[in-house]
Amino acid sequence: MDGTDVLMNPPAMHEPLLEVFEKVNNLFVARVTEQEIQVGLFRVPIPNYEPIAFREAFVNALVHRDYYRIGAVTVQIQPDVLQISSPGGFVQGVNINNILTVAPTPRNKLLVEATKRIGLSERTGRGIDKIYSAMLRNGHPFPDYSLSTSSNVTLRLMSAEKDFKFVQMLVEEQNRLNIEFKVDTLIVLSSLRDEHRVSIEQLASRMQKSELDAKKVVESLVEKGIAEAIGTGRNREYIFSKDVYEISGNVHGYKRQKGLLPEDEKKLIIKYLEENSSISRKDICSIMHCSDTHASYILKKMLEDNLLIKIGKGPATFYRLK
Repeated sequence: MDGTDVLMNPPAMHEPLLEVFEKVNNLFVARVTEQEIQVGLFRVPIPNYEPIAFREAFVNALVHRDYYRIGAVTVQIQPDVLQISSPGGFVQGVNINNILTVAPTPRNKLLVEATKRIGLSERTGRGIDKIYSAMLRNGHPFPDYSLSTSSNVTLRLMSAEKDFKFVQMLVEEQNRLNIEFKVDTLIVLSSLRDEHRVSIEQLASRMQKSELDAKKVVESLVEKGIAEAIGTGRNREYIFSKDVYEISGNVHGYKRQKGLLPEDEKKLIIKYLEENSSISRKDICSIMHCSDTHASYILKKMLEDNLLIKIGKGPATFYRLK
């Protein structure tokens, strides 16, 4: 499709599943284009649509669909998205919030075993992991199951503008560390790229795991020099390290995300008080673009350092230089 215009619409296929897979796969491959980037000594091909992600998603649609329902598995390609839909909602116990971590729950057990035997589907039952890894490794957005309903499962694989700098960073860091990033690490890195600054809660939600699991992954990236931590306790957030920003040629972006150092924050408040008689917590949030919790933390530290005096209670509280 191109918008509402149909560019090609082959007739419905009623052949055995293996023949259907080969036919649709050939149609898909004909529409894959690649652009190469040079990373050191390596040439890295980046396709507009990910063949591995498509293969796993299409096999899942054929194997896990509800064959008691009338309807067809459909594959639709737009200039910026590939969409695969299959009749029947998620199997009981599976939803878009646990699809990455829930135990494999096949609807058609014998069909799953048969496709595993011949090597058509993922033997470990973790085909979803391969879809995510293939998409995120080459800088594509997260796979999107949000259009799924109780009567169908719909997966959208985006072909957005390629982020070559991000792919370059992934390749260089994997070569430097002599490892291949797993799906959880790719989720954290892609989240940092999309959001610039993320909390443990956000990462846990994206990974569909506990905050403890998310913390282990992101803190390991801090140890490797790929990420940096900002703040403490519940205010702790994560950004890409200065080295990663330098790879992308965006040092100013690092400075914006890093924010002010604690000493700089204190100087800014003192300067404000030299020009104004008092300051409130709301004033600090406004001039430093920080959260209410962080403003309270700064004020507490300045009171402990005998730099400020506190006047009033509750919402009417304000502060002056000592």
